[in-house]
Amino acid sequence: MISETNYKILTLFSVQAEIVRRGMAVLFFFLFLPIFANAQFNVIETSPAAGVAEVDPSEAIRIQLSDELDPSTVDQGTIRIKGSRSGQIAGTFYFPNRKEILFIPDNEYFSGELITVQVSQDVTSKIGEPLETVMEFSFRVVSSAQLRMSVDETILGNRSAQSIIRSDQDPELTYEVLLGRAEDLAVDRLGIDVVRVSSYTVGLERATAIQTGWYLSPTTYFVIIHEVYETTPRTLFRLEYALKENMEIILTQGNDRRQGIDFLLGKDY
Repeated sequence: MISETNYKILTLFSVQAEIVRRGMAVLFFFLFLPIFANAQFNVIETSPAAGVAEVDPSEAIRIQLSDELDPSTVDQGTIRIKGSRSGQIAGTFYFPNRKEILFIPDNEYFSGELITVQVSQDVTSKIGEPLETVMEFSFRVVSSAQLRMSVDETILGNRSAQSIIRSDQDPELTYEVLLGRAEDLAVDRLGIDVVRVSSYTVGLERATAIQTGWYLSPTTYFVIIHEVYETTPRTLFRLEYALKENMEIILTQGNDRRQGIDFLLGKDY
């Protein structure tokens, strides 16, 4: 038989074990309750971010979600996109993955306007869980003045070129600077070997010719010539093949009478 003393000791151990068990349960509850409480369907990131300014007029809108969504719940009723000048903005929703919404507007936003995006709780997860709260954020489109400044920096480059363009003191110099800068940009960024822009008069018409050329081999050169007239533009394709250092054969094809095969011989006098 268990003595009364041993019985009391066993009872005390049982009580202490129960207290520890319940204490661990309470501790587990309070430790992991925030995790379960926060594991709700919500927006975790947007692009453009809230409050951003100088956004491109054609910028797409991305909304990143915490869980996979039900795409059938996304439309222009559940996600409203409004501009301060353009009003309700029409566009198309895409889903690069089940946790991301991509909106591409049909038209560019107005210069300088404020775009507001509101995501309602009618957007639900794959299991039907609504957004935790209504999500709203805004961003501002770059203004015309800011956009012009950016274009100036890209096209005109250094400050000396910008000062020449803006001074309007020498039209011929301004023209040459602009053409030179455009040619340099085309060669540097478009993978074109040669770019030439020239302007001339044909009869009573003013024309601008833009030549873009590529060296297909050390002896073969292909060039496309776009001539922009006041009436009808013209396009020529020319293939030049060097037979010798001073001898070339030129094949020309275009939408006017200047086409055929020419033989060019160079001679120093």
